[in-house]
Amino acid sequence: MVGTLRWREVTPGVGKVERVAVRRDRRGQGVGVLLMEAVLAELAAAGLREAVLHSQVTARAFYERLGFCAEGEPFEEDGITHVRMMRRPLAPA
Repeated sequence: MVGTLRWREVTPGVGKVERVAVRRDRRGQGVGVLLMEAVLAELAAAGLREAVLHSQVTARAFYERLGFCAEGEPFEEDGITHVRMMRRPLAPA
């Protein structure tokens, strides 16, 4: 396994992507982008209209390149500083 993530519907029509991780020796090779493209397609196929997530501050630019926007002040989650990444519209399936 080189990477993983999960998602859940947090409110009607909104999917939250969680626990995105890529094996350290595979980072920078496009694995994260492929994972995110796949999950965004899956969310759209499930009929959801938006995707949101909480990004570690160090990964913020990665998610911004995928169309997410930071919202609000940084906060602690599981002992790591995160920022809310909100409201990326999904293309219809």
